[in-house]
Amino acid sequence: MLVLKPGHRVTHEEVARLLWPGQEVGATRIRVLCNLIRQKLPNLLVSPNPPLAVELDVERVDRAKVDYLRFRDYWSQAMQASDESRVGLLKLALDEWPEGLPPGGPELPYSDKVERQRLDDEHRVVLTSYARALRDVGNGEGFSVQLQRGLRRWPDDEILLGLESGGGREGIRENGPHGTATGQDLLRDSASGRRRLQQLPLGGRDIVGRTDEVAELDRLLSPSEGSSSGIVVVVGMPGIGKTELVRCWARRKGHAFTETVLYADLNGFGPGEPADTTEVLARMLKDVEVDPIPETLEGMITAFRSATADQGRLVVLDNARDANHARPLLPGRGSLAVITSRDRLDGLRYRDGANTIALAPLDVTAGVELLGTDLDAGVLRDFRPHLAEITKLVGGLPLALMIVAARLSKHAKDAIREILALLREQQTRLDALDHTDPTLNLRVALSYSTERLSPRANRVFRVLALSPAPTTSRGALTYMMGFAPLAELNELVEAHLLDDPEHHRYKFHDLVRDYALELSGSDPAEERDGHVERFLEFLLHNAWACDRILVPDRRLPIDTPASCEVVAPASQAEAMSRLDAEELSITAAIRYAAGHGFDRYAWLLTMVMVTYWWRRRLFSHAGEMLRQFALPALERAGSRSDLAMAHRMVAGTYWNLDKRAQALTYQVAAVGLSRESGDRRGEAYGQTGLANLHLAVNRADAAEESYLAALDLFRDLEDQLGEADVLNGLAEVNHDLKRYTEALAYGTRAAELFEREGDVNDYASAQVMLGRIHLALGQNGHAVAHLDVAIARYREIERPDRENRALFYLVDCLLADRRTTEARAALRRAGDLCRELEDEEGEAEVARRLAGIT
Repeated sequence: MLVLKPGHRVTHEEVARLLWPGQEVGATRIRVLCNLIRQKLPNLLVSPNPPLAVELDVERVDRAKVDYLRFRDYWSQAMQASDESRVGLLKLALDEWPEGLPPGGPELPYSDKVERQRLDDEHRVVLTSYARALRDVGNGEGFSVQLQRGLRRWPDDEILLGLESGGGREGIRENGPHGTATGQDLLRDSASGRRRLQQLPLGGRDIVGRTDEVAELDRLLSPSEGSSSGIVVVVGMPGIGKTELVRCWARRKGHAFTETVLYADLNGFGPGEPADTTEVLARMLKDVEVDPIPETLEGMITAFRSATADQGRLVVLDNARDANHARPLLPGRGSLAVITSRDRLDGLRYRDGANTIALAPLDVTAGVELLGTDLDAGVLRDFRPHLAEITKLVGGLPLALMIVAARLSKHAKDAIREILALLREQQTRLDALDHTDPTLNLRVALSYSTERLSPRANRVFRVLALSPAPTTSRGALTYMMGFAPLAELNELVEAHLLDDPEHHRYKFHDLVRDYALELSGSDPAEERDGHVERFLEFLLHNAWACDRILVPDRRLPIDTPASCEVVAPASQAEAMSRLDAEELSITAAIRYAAGHGFDRYAWLLTMVMVTYWWRRRLFSHAGEMLRQFALPALERAGSRSDLAMAHRMVAGTYWNLDKRAQALTYQVAAVGLSRESGDRRGEAYGQTGLANLHLAVNRADAAEESYLAALDLFRDLEDQLGEADVLNGLAEVNHDLKRYTEALAYGTRAAELFEREGDVNDYASAQVMLGRIHLALGQNGHAVAHLDVAIARYREIERPDRENRALFYLVDCLLADRRTTEARAALRRAGDLCRELEDEEGEAEVARRLAGIT
């Protein structure tokens, strides 16, 4: 039964009626049967969805081994073949069909009348087509044999009787297995005065901002477009303007369809139950004058596709719930269909060859145009910036813009300010988009989609909205939910309630998130807070895993997670790449945490991101996050030693921004806080930072004093990375004081410790220092070797700013060694990096130095 209904779901009731007619059969018995089928035909049986229905995945079946599928394939090929080839292919199709029996042989227990009638109709159509094909090639004897064969089986068939009387060229449309004719399809052709139907609803505004989509519809649904399947599905989220686009396009293009424009609102997402496909199909059959209408759904589908085959008709199916809702209403080949749905209708795309047009929100220009449709020119001119802001606040959603436009139709000047006030606040945004007309109410529109979600998908919908991030990874959501919600995420994406702009990352439209948050408001507050905390915990542990690769010696009060899945990056480049993907989410999470009482996450997430921000040269952003969120959170909920660490980070940020005075203020405060709390390691880091600042303003003596104080502390603590950092600083102090022998000893020891500890970044820094020392000693070859190592390491960890600085030192060494060709190449590489870093001063320096090389 499954093989004989390819592409269609079969309910358990149908299976029971076929195999055990007249008996009461429980669902368990049928499930056992399905399990047996899966054992015999692994991977072929589609999982039951909706419940109590099964389907064979015909795409995985070896069609050559199934007589019925061979029959259909020969039939399909025949409809595309020339006359001579058609005769042979139709004969092969009929050879698969035993006389008087359906495919499968006499043992197939076919007591089901509906199935028998459908198969009988197919047999009759192919035999009739074969008889006609024989006649058309001049084989009168063969024609007569097949005609009599058909009349013996179907003595009252009017088409066969017509062929016998010589009228066989009229009435039947040979359309193949995807749109077959039956003996009941007695249709008048155009010459007989067929009615012309234009069923599109009246009215409707012209659309704005959809030029590309209209052009694509024109291309795919042109009656003369030979490469298209003739089926286009327009999909998108609730309120995106699917119906408006298709109706407007069809009204414009209706004259191009010579016979009929048929229209049906299937109400897949709306008040009440979805339209019954059988009822819609019966109405359409009546509209195209099929009489009598077949009694079975399969017969009706066959009749409709035959009646619309090669007729240049357009069928508009609005608001389909899913692929099975629309598939029976598809016309035959040679007519066209356009379908709208909130569902992606992947089944139509992959099984029926439909093309898909996915609608996106409108841009600001189109949004302002839509809002200004009913406004007078003066209001539009004066309030255009406000209309642009409204468009951005509603995310360019056409339904939301239409609702606002309706509210602006009277007293526009006052209403604009009121609407803006409501839209600017997340808690009142949906209130601004309410309307007494349910067709102009965003909450109502969204409810039609959420009411059809499975309970688990509805739960995921509400929980995911609690994530404050613009996009949320699948891993984070899995940790929030406590299970991997793969099926639920697919359900939400297919319903266009969720987008997946990147692999394994998910995003809400802002208004859909607002609605989901409203729904989640009915959940207990403790439960909501628990989900948010798990999200913040996931971000923290995964960002911390990256930060520990970037700065191996950083210490933060972060425990090893008990159940959170964390995979450490394999390299610094991978760590930076992962943080690239999460940076916007983490920044949003920090802001949310600081404003909602999650102080621990506000400062820890900031701290683990500082090195990343520095390496991406986002110094101003790092300073803002530290001052606005980390420091206040630490004042409320952190220790004095942790507060000192944050002060050191602020000082480092100011130092990178060349704001030395501010950097010094925060660094001195950090040293004081560490001493006050008895944190000797923090004090050592504070003294190191203080020394760096002194060195930057050419106070070598003060820098040396702070470095030596830090060195004693690090050695007491047996902290070799800290010691190495100080030794590298002392190497620079002694270089500046022209004590090169001492500088070389400090620098060599620093490089050894950095290499032993695996700190690639600081090891490269030590190599630069050694290169500068050897250059000062006139040992140019040694200097070049050290700088080459540094440049390779910086390139390995993707530090273009540090690589660029090392390149300028390398040029000095190469020129000192009279290696001008290599110096030019190094300068050109430095110029490329300056452009990448948008460093105009660096580019100018490169140009100046290139011009000076002779």
